[in-house]
Amino acid sequence: MKKVQIVQEEGAVIEQPVLARAIMDISAAMKELLRSGLNRRAIICLMHGNTVGLGKHDIEVVLDSLESLADDYTSRRAKGGTK
Repeated sequence: MKKVQIVQEEGAVIEQPVLARAIMDISAAMKELLRSGLNRRAIICLMHGNTVGLGKHDIEVVLDSLESLADDYTSRRAKGGTK
């Protein structure tokens, strides 16, 4: 997977294609984590043990959101399709 590093000066604008690519990369990384061999329950337990005061339900909601970011917030054109 290609790693992207964004360095931004205070007040500088991040271009839309960079944001779209970052969103798609986050979603892809979440999907890859879920295929890593650990099941969803194990991932939730690990994250729960590594956070202070964050409930398992909240972690589940965040995982769901990370996985669906690209579908929810990028166009097919940004994903390489047509729209």
